[in-house]
Amino acid sequence: MRVSPAPALAIYGTVGGQAMEITVGFPVDRLIRPDADVVPSVLPSGRTARLVHSGSFDGLDRSWDRLHSWITARDLTPGTRWEVYVTEPNPHMDPADLRTELNWSITPA
Repeated sequence: MRVSPAPALAIYGTVGGQAMEITVGFPVDRLIRPDADVVPSVLPSGRTARLVHSGSFDGLDRSWDRLHSWITARDLTPGTRWEVYVTEPNPHMDPADLRTELNWSITPA
């Protein structure tokens, strides 16, 4: 199996107490069969609110809050959220150069 040239992503699942389920992955060019902890997954279809966060991962919470405010100000209901790591992070880069796409599925309230 080849990994596509698309960037890595993380899908945030149910939040409960101190725990959060996070699915990490890469787009692939064909269907995959489950193998131990490696399982196929899909992103939600439908309307999505999107914001591109520029800079360090330290500021992601503020950007998520901003996107949530935008969604609720329009009487929309947020659903599944996921990040796409547009810029591949590496230990030698300037964190200011990072670009992270924040996505949140939305439905009418």
